[in-house]
Amino acid sequence: MSPLAREPPLMSRTLRAVVGFVLILVEAVIVRGWRFPSTPLPSPTTTVSERSADRPVASASVRTKQAVSSGGRAVPRKVRGSEKIDWKQLDFPRLTREVEALRSLRFMRPVPCGYKTPAQVRAYLRRELDRETDWAATDAMLLQFGFIPRKFPLKRFMIEFYTEQVAGYYDPDTGRFNMTDAVSDDPSMAAVTGMGFQSAVTDSMVIHEMDHALQDQYFNLHALEHGCEGHSDRSLATTALIEGDATLVMMDALYKSLGLPASSRPPLSTLMHDNTVLQGGGPVFQRAPLYIRSCALFPYIAGACFVDYWRRRGGWKAVNRIWHHPPRSTRVILHPETWHYPSSPLLTVRLPPQGTLCAAEGMRQEVERTVSQDSLGEEQIRLLLEQWLPQMPPQERNAICSGWRADSFRIFSHGPRRHMVWESAWSSAVAARRFASAVATVLEVSHHVHLQASTGPRSTLEEWHSPRLQMKRQGNRVLILEGLPDRHAVRAFKVVLGVRT
Repeated sequence: MSPLAREPPLMSRTLRAVVGFVLILVEAVIVRGWRFPSTPLPSPTTTVSERSADRPVASASVRTKQAVSSGGRAVPRKVRGSEKIDWKQLDFPRLTREVEALRSLRFMRPVPCGYKTPAQVRAYLRRELDRETDWAATDAMLLQFGFIPRKFPLKRFMIEFYTEQVAGYYDPDTGRFNMTDAVSDDPSMAAVTGMGFQSAVTDSMVIHEMDHALQDQYFNLHALEHGCEGHSDRSLATTALIEGDATLVMMDALYKSLGLPASSRPPLSTLMHDNTVLQGGGPVFQRAPLYIRSCALFPYIAGACFVDYWRRRGGWKAVNRIWHHPPRSTRVILHPETWHYPSSPLLTVRLPPQGTLCAAEGMRQEVERTVSQDSLGEEQIRLLLEQWLPQMPPQERNAICSGWRADSFRIFSHGPRRHMVWESAWSSAVAARRFASAVATVLEVSHHVHLQASTGPRSTLEEWHSPRLQMKRQGNRVLILEGLPDRHAVRAFKVVLGVRT
């Protein structure tokens, strides 16, 4: 795998192994009252084991050898004001049965469970992040679009970000569920613990990871990743399917454990538009830039909305069909009704071969070097507008981005300078015009320039330009060039716009 084919860290396989982010969703249910107001929480002193003691439970197809039947609850212990989960209290046979019943699938083989020290977990995360991530390319992309500030310590921060609240993870390489005695200072855990619901929370977190094991046995998580290399938008959509499935099962288990009827759960789409969700998490999560926080939660929240949409229409059988034909873009995740098989082909955006732009500019093409090449997709373009135009109403932002159909960018260097070419395709000329108008404002704000707008003899052509920054809309296509001198931009536009399928 070439360096540029590796995924940015926010879409990595490591993200869907770590359970820490689910605490934010759990807190939304228990602490922030994300349920119908008329449905109060039951007393936390009544456990699910007590409520279901007289009900028969279907036998599980497997038993984990490491299961400990000791009353069935993992109780976080107080350690210097933090919460420490005692995994040895867990009743894995019961949780295995519950996962099978909730997901309507039986395990094909046992899922080994083991314990890792916090140091071993951190080492594992570092190895996975380094193996999957081209840090230079990712840093270049995030800087180019202004998602992170300059001199931001990306690698160091992401390792700290992932290890902040790790409690356990499923490893697809080994098919093993690993737990750790990590201590969490996460206020989400402290909040639910203070209300007495820590047992329900811990069980839900384990069920989330055990569902990943079911996914791997039936749908092969590694095979699902094939074709996502170098396409962060597609990778984010795949991750949303994986995490959305597990999150929906986890939410079902949580409501059941809390004694809340299924009718008390509002549509998951209401949680997706609840900005207070981003206010949860630990101190590192709160220090993270908007882009990193949003991309971390997107697979869990938007993914759960997507899976919930199809489960309501065809049960888990409908969801299983999607696993065999996973969504190829975040547009499908954000608009579940657009998924169907066989899927309609995406509009194609093809950038010219390496060296072509420098040749168009009259420079020696052999010194042109691609630094990063990828696509943003609907979700990351939405984050771009939110990052730079926070005053724009969310409804307007979503309406603009819903017209996305394809995009591709390349960041390349020529000597000490960096240049970028970014082309996008939209559902119509009107949709392209709305995006171009919005992104022109983004460019002016982020680059501290004024773009002069001009319209061609036909309304199908519009241009915005300033020194070393040009944008052109032609029909339903929008092309942005950054870093090329004005005198060579015309030739560069001709080269790029001449590449069509």
